[in-house]
Amino acid sequence: MPFAESTEGSIFYQMDGRGEPLIMLLPQSRGPRGVNALIDLLSKKFNVIRYDQIGTGRSHLGSGNYDLSIPNRANEVATVLDSLAIESANLLCHSTGCGIGLATAYMLNKRVKSLILINPWSYADDYISTMQRLRISAANNLSPYDYAHFNFTMLFPAQYRRLYQKEFEQIAVKAISQPHNPDQIKNRLEAILEYDTREIASKVSCSTLAITSNDDILMPNWHAAEIVENIPNSCLTTLRYGGHMLPETRGKRILSEICDFLIN
Repeated sequence: MPFAESTEGSIFYQMDGRGEPLIMLLPQSRGPRGVNALIDLLSKKFNVIRYDQIGTGRSHLGSGNYDLSIPNRANEVATVLDSLAIESANLLCHSTGCGIGLATAYMLNKRVKSLILINPWSYADDYISTMQRLRISAANNLSPYDYAHFNFTMLFPAQYRRLYQKEFEQIAVKAISQPHNPDQIKNRLEAILEYDTREIASKVSCSTLAITSNDDILMPNWHAAEIVENIPNSCLTTLRYGGHMLPETRGKRILSEICDFLIN
């Protein structure tokens, strides 16, 4: 298996397709359909690069303590780029990955050709803080089954949950034997709360597309609007519905927006 090696761990990555490199910065949450359909379509036009963050999936943590901050996660992107001898790449980011993408664009500057931010947050305002603290509390106090359904409610719109009701139930039942780790969830969500993109957005020089949804209850659309106001060369697309997990719930529309932005 291919790994990008760093002093803090080994990063598993995989590539699909040909063309300009497109690095995917996606969260760990998944629904019934996931993002494989979107990745398959993207790989027809781009060299799609996915990797597991250090300490997750197939990536291995080194022997020392690991800094889980957003800027340090951006260093993992640099490690992948260096390992593949890629001078510059486009970044496709979603949710937590948006903070990592912004930090990468700020820290690496010319190595990021363009930035796509799907359902981003700008900073931990009262709304974001309340929602993330609620998720931390739920992870600590709910059973794996109930926490799975709680998370689905946060991430997916009601219509989508109704359409895939049986599949969501199967995922929740599976969580009983594969329970979530409350400490890992707490650390990941606190990293979001600690990162304020307003401090760097105006210094991001690459072209940027932000995509949000009117019914995203986790990271509401005003955050994407604020990011676009702060990044000089940026634009905003607001979808009417799709919830927080737009790469899964609105995959074809997301593909269209990406291609219009990067190709047309």
